[in-house]
Amino acid sequence: MAKAKCVGGILVTNESNSKPNSEKIPCICVKFDVPYINRDGFFQMLKNRSQGIPELNNVQVFRSLIEED
Repeated sequence: MAKAKCVGGILVTNESNSKPNSEKIPCICVKFDVPYINRDGFFQMLKNRSQGIPELNNVQVFRSLIEED
């Protein structure tokens, strides 16, 4: 997380934030203003890159907590 913050990167996590007040990676990312994506978003980003499409096309980058069912 510190590296992502320092270099302006995006953190990839598979953790959900179903409990908004728990100490999960997405909660900490929001606290320190570090954008994050989930595993599926990361794989989509890699697919885009291999096809010559802009990396973040069709990838949701989170900057706040999301509600999950």
